Amino acid sequence: MRLNNLLEWPEIVEKDLPRIGETVIVRCPNFQCLAYRGRTNQWWDATDGKELTDVLEIIYRFGR
Repeated sequence: MRLNNLLEWPEIVEKDLPRIGETVIVRCPNFQCLAYRGRTNQWWDATDGKELTDVLEIIYRFGR
């Protein structure tokens, strides 16, 4: 299950996703990067602002 499709899994959305705008490290198919979640659950690269379409998992959440 990719994190981009979490609107289909409301129980995961409620308890596991970071706050909107919270910076985390995510894993995509061929790389890892700093990213944040937008208001409509899309993911954005925190360094260049490009949309990430294939986020597979959250690797690290800062301050947890």
